[in-house]
Amino acid sequence: AADIYLTNEYELFQDKDTEKYGYYGPDGDIAIPAKFDMADEFLDGLALVMIGDKYGLIDKTGTAVIPAIYDDISYGIRGNFRDGLTSVKLNGKWGLIDRTGVMVIPAIYDEVAYFSEGLLAVCIDNKWGFVNAAGEPVIPVKYDDVFEFEDGYCSVKLNEKHGMIDTTGREVVPIIYDFVGGFHDGYFNMRVDGKWGYVDVMGKVVVQPIYDETHYFREGLAPVRVGAKWGY
Repeated sequence: AADIYLTNEYELFQDKDTEKYGYYGPDGDIAIPAKFDMADEFLDGLALVMIGDKYGLIDKTGTAVIPAIYDDISYGIRGNFRDGLTSVKLNGKWGLIDRTGVMVIPAIYDEVAYFSEGLLAVCIDNKWGFVNAAGEPVIPVKYDDVFEFEDGYCSVKLNEKHGMIDTTGREVVPIIYDFVGGFHDGYFNMRVDGKWGYVDVMGKVVVQPIYDETHYFREGLAPVRVGAKWGY
């Protein structure tokens, strides 16, 4: 007897006697025997499975594409491959592997994010920085928080203040604001003591923070609000 779960033409089932998981194929026959302690649905031809307390990925033949040696894998409900890579946890540390299982970024970090504009955010001892695709440090691990790069810039946080860096790590907007972000037409929105203004890519304040709300610049104009009134 078995409980059956539909998973993209493959039916995930649990053997009630062994409590192991396997898969029925599209023809209704057992395609992958019930031998996994946990199993997830197939996504892009791969499924996350657990053997003992270790995670791996199998294909629809049941072949281990990524061996079940990892403490965790960001796949299925946990995540997915992005730019051909996904994060894995090994011996308590995180790194990135490709779809063939090659460790592209070594598992030496407390946390990893995803690549943005060729750089990967990594965390050691609650501090964040960036490495390149070869795993080489590019931006020192010193920030309390970082976001993804967009249009060549990334918002960073240090000592409860925000600024912007470029892909070389140069701090183009000093880390002195309560918030900085929303880059459009050469300007960032910034907030100081609850009021909003704008700063440019050289770090120069171009509109003092006097507004209750600001939106992006488009074609040289930006909507701003003071009290209940809007203007440009």
